[in-house]
Amino acid sequence: MNTELEKIILTLTVNDSHFAAKVNPHFKPEYFSNPETTTVAKLYQDFFQKYNALPTSESLKIELENMSSISQETFSNTKILIDDLYESKKVSALSKIEPEFILKKTENYFKQQACHYAILESLAIIEGENKKLKTEAIPDILKNAISISFDTDIGHDYIENALDRFDYYHKVEDKVPFPLNALNLITGGGATKKSLITPVAPTGVGKSFFMTGWAADLIRNMYDVLYITLEMPEEQIAQRVDMNLFNFTKNEITNSPKSTFISNIQTLKKQGIGKLKIKEYVTGTFDANHLRSLLKELKQKENFQPHVIMIDYLSLMASYRSTNVSDTYGYNKAIAEEIRGVAMEFNLIVVAPMQTNRTAINQPDFTLSEIAESAGVAHTADFMFGLIQTEEMGKVNQMRIKQLKNRWGDVTRPSSFMINVDKSKMQLFDGDDLSKYFNNKQIQSSTISNNMPTENQQNNKRKNQLTFE
Repeated sequence: MNTELEKIILTLTVNDSHFAAKVNPHFKPEYFSNPETTTVAKLYQDFFQKYNALPTSESLKIELENMSSISQETFSNTKILIDDLYESKKVSALSKIEPEFILKKTENYFKQQACHYAILESLAIIEGENKKLKTEAIPDILKNAISISFDTDIGHDYIENALDRFDYYHKVEDKVPFPLNALNLITGGGATKKSLITPVAPTGVGKSFFMTGWAADLIRNMYDVLYITLEMPEEQIAQRVDMNLFNFTKNEITNSPKSTFISNIQTLKKQGIGKLKIKEYVTGTFDANHLRSLLKELKQKENFQPHVIMIDYLSLMASYRSTNVSDTYGYNKAIAEEIRGVAMEFNLIVVAPMQTNRTAINQPDFTLSEIAESAGVAHTADFMFGLIQTEEMGKVNQMRIKQLKNRWGDVTRPSSFMINVDKSKMQLFDGDDLSKYFNNKQIQSSTISNNMPTENQQNNKRKNQLTFE
């Protein structure tokens, strides 16, 4: 309880329109601790919601007269408090306090109170006193309380912030490269942080192949990756990365002596390589809140903060908000929104593939309408592309990539392009002549070698696939 702070908050709220604008979205009468401050808070909130204006002391007193549910003592004390809130000397003194300071104090107090009530509400759900909500709602209740934040940003000024905007257009440090220069070209230099990327392919075409190939390329270039596998064992994912980095087939990996394997790992360590963490979960048990907890644990225990999170794959996840699994459109959309929220919160990239329906198998083309029970994901994803491989393409080790959604570039230029693949070694390469679509300057500026986190990391990059003796 902090009655004095509550009086300061109320004084500024009823007198200062700027302060009120910041406070109002989170303002609740139950955050105030005694009958008088709670009553004033309720009177203020009711008045503002009705008239969209700050009340005068007279307005509050008139509304107070109409309250029949309070005691005579509370009525008298509230009347005195209203006069006190509008006392000119006090208002003048408070106006001289640094606005950001008092806003932060208010924000922290509201968050403290919100957490208190969130815990009480959660206990009521657990003990069965609240029968309207299930225990699955508790994480959201607690998260909403913790996430209370006053927005002090007044927005982007088109003219005044023009140079900031120009710098944003040309900022490369927030870009993470794809393993193909063609993808870097159509996205303006790579994947952007705080985004969700969704490759789409029929079963058996190469979702996991693309994911492990990209993971290998990222750590080769000194990026850190967290790989969540919901289908294959951790060791199998690691083996595919070994195949890519060692330039070995699966048989060569399994039949090579221990000394060769150790030598290859030591070579990688000496040349410099990013970190790769692989974590396996049972299908249908992993959701965005599990991901949050894992990220915080990795940061605390190992100081590990990935640039990219790969989840293999989205439809095998669970939603912590929705329990209606039968509504596949809404359920998958909820999952996509939740993991994109993690990308925003932790300033990283989440890659989570989807599967097409059976009609797209062995077809030379497909559209968003053929994404199996997951069209809702398309509304949330920032970049979505199809992986297409017919039997004929497979025979010549080719695959086609088709743009489906692109918030970072022109989805029509090019709409699709061919790539070369070596699935025996989990490797993928540019196929089409990129000069058909882009000029030399664009190609040079978008090459993978120009998209490194730091200058030091650039020195450690190995552009070509490594071959070990």
